[in-house]
Amino acid sequence: MNLSNFSIKKPATTIMIIVAMIFLGVLGLSKMPIEMMPSTSEPMARITIEWNGATPEDVEKMITTKVEDILSNIDGITEYNSTSEVEKSEIDVSFDYGTDVEMKITLLQNEINQIMDDLPEDIEEPEIREQSTSGKPSIVMGLSGGSTMEMRTFANNSLEPLIERIDGVSQVMIRGGQEQEVLVDIDPEKLENYNLTIQNIIDILGESSVNMPGGTLKEGAKEFYIKIDGELTTSEEIGNVI
Repeated sequence: MNLSNFSIKKPATTIMIIVAMIFLGVLGLSKMPIEMMPSTSEPMARITIEWNGATPEDVEKMITTKVEDILSNIDGITEYNSTSEVEKSEIDVSFDYGTDVEMKITLLQNEINQIMDDLPEDIEEPEIREQSTSGKPSIVMGLSGGSTMEMRTFANNSLEPLIERIDGVSQVMIRGGQEQEVLVDIDPEKLENYNLTIQNIIDILGESSVNMPGGTLKEGAKEFYIKIDGELTTSEEIGNVI
């Protein structure tokens, strides 16, 4: 007896079998574990560098950006996301599937050791650990309208501080846009007259444009981070130096 004949001759039994299959399917679905951000097998590592007394801006400029520069030259890295906060830089690095994370951590450590002279002298020893790939709930927002520089400035100065004050927000990362830059036009004749080179000018500007952490100040239960702001941000300030 084939299935068709069985279904025709015994419709009640057939209906009971179908209902039982539907019930078992619904029961199995209800017990299936569901995660908002499920784990994946993507190998990851986290680079953590601490710098006592430093502001997020100083950490970004003096540590995070320099470490990111070396990451772009390492094979097998699919992406990296950085967070610069008070006294700490964290960079999450993702690798190709199947990568030996321990070997990559050793490679990262060697690469960072080679740029230690370019990092602040009083930072803590860089720490690199294999990172869990369990995701965290996140929201991605986009901006449109105006120039890319205007949007980046608005995001940095207005939007980021506003979102950071919301309860439950652990970090805000801004990507894209164009940050303001100052073009320095050098006169070759004046360089020769003063017996200077372009590298001399670069060194002078670098030494004159430095933000330094000034430690912390405690007042009761509050703690304030002191920053010595010496960064050159306008063409007038640069002109006063050179």
